[in-house]
Amino acid sequence: MSTKPQNININQDGSPTGGARETILDAAEQLFAEKGFSATSMANIAKESGTSKPLIHHHFGSKRGLYDAARERLVGQLPSFEVGEKGDNEGTAEALVGNGLRTLTAFLKAHHRLIRITAWAHLEGGDGEGLTIEQTLIFSLVTERIREAQDAGIVRKDIPPAAMMLMLGGMVYFYHEYQGMFRELLSGENEQSKEAVDDAYLDQMIRMAAAGIDLNNMNNLQKEFE
Repeated sequence: MSTKPQNININQDGSPTGGARETILDAAEQLFAEKGFSATSMANIAKESGTSKPLIHHHFGSKRGLYDAARERLVGQLPSFEVGEKGDNEGTAEALVGNGLRTLTAFLKAHHRLIRITAWAHLEGGDGEGLTIEQTLIFSLVTERIREAQDAGIVRKDIPPAAMMLMLGGMVYFYHEYQGMFRELLSGENEQSKEAVDDAYLDQMIRMAAAGIDLNNMNNLQKEFE
């Protein structure tokens, strides 16, 4: 349980200041990750944030509005985790894949609650929820970079960019969803730190994925079988 904030400030119209709004979102994010949407009440969030239900309703409208705002805030922070600027070293499939998967890994480590919130949404029947504006924008940017790499002859064209993005991202997301179990499986009897296990898996995943989408690698394989 986090320490409850003190001295919440409000504007003259009764709405929370920027700091109070973030405090409410912080509390909501924590509780939605711990208990899911259904089991989290506005009273729980008001108590955890040190505010009041009327104040939360005034700013977010409803629990659903607050939930959506918390979710969008999490996903919206992904662009700030850009590991390398486009064009820096993306002339190879391994550089392209490594840049993207390291970005996603850094994001999930910093925002591990997103996985729990998403898992709760699935358990509560929210699988059909649409993409947020932020998710739509991020997916659009990533698929465009893959499409450009395809046009440049760096990666294979027989897999649609959106499908390729989901396959690559899914490997990272799945690992982080079951990280504790997979770390034990990967480390075996070797005494390794969690960070060492994670880094080794990421490096191996990047090499394997890059080999699978590298157009030059595909061409070389085809020549071997001709």
